[in-house]
Amino acid sequence: MLSANVYVDIYRDFLTQETLFCKTLSESKDLVCVTKYNDHGEYDGISIIYKSDITRLRLGGTERNMIERLIARQSHPLKLPHVRVGTLESTIRIVNKMFNHVTLYLERMDSDVCFIGELQSIDQTHVFLREYGSAQQGLDRSQILLPLELITRIEADGKYERDLLFLHKQTDKQ
Repeated sequence: MLSANVYVDIYRDFLTQETLFCKTLSESKDLVCVTKYNDHGEYDGISIIYKSDITRLRLGGTERNMIERLIARQSHPLKLPHVRVGTLESTIRIVNKMFNHVTLYLERMDSDVCFIGELQSIDQTHVFLREYGSAQQGLDRSQILLPLELITRIEADGKYERDLLFLHKQTDKQ
C-alpha cells in the first residue's frame, strides 16, 4: 500500500483532522506502522493505524518537499526502530516492550483523547494500562481499562511522550 521510501501525508478524515507526515516502517494485513515527523522535519515517534481508516494519501508538493529537505539535513541520521506489526493486541505488546510505554487513541469517541501508560495486561477484549498523567493532572499514575475495539491508533516515542516520561522520572526521584 505505502512505499517504505516515500514521505506522505496520511489523512483519516472520518476520525480526525490531524494529518500524519510520515514514512512507512512496516505493515500487516490490517495495520501500518509509520515514522512521524513534525513540520520542522524532527522525528516525532511512531504511529500504527488501521489501513481501513486511511481516506487519502498526499505525496510530493512544496510543503512536503521542504520537510523532506529538513529531515535530510540532520547531521546525525536517525536510526529508525523496526516495529513488527501483527494483530492489534500483539502490536501493543511489542510497542510497549520496545519503548516502555504505549499511547492509545480512541478517536471514534473523541479525536483528542489518548491514554499514555505502561501495559499492565492485555487480552482479546481489553487493555489495562498504568497511566502517565499529564502535568495538568499533577503527573498522576492511575490505572485504566480500555476496550480493544475502541482503539484506533497506537503511538510511542513522540516528543510529548518522551517529555512526559522524563517529568515522571524526575518526580519519582524526589
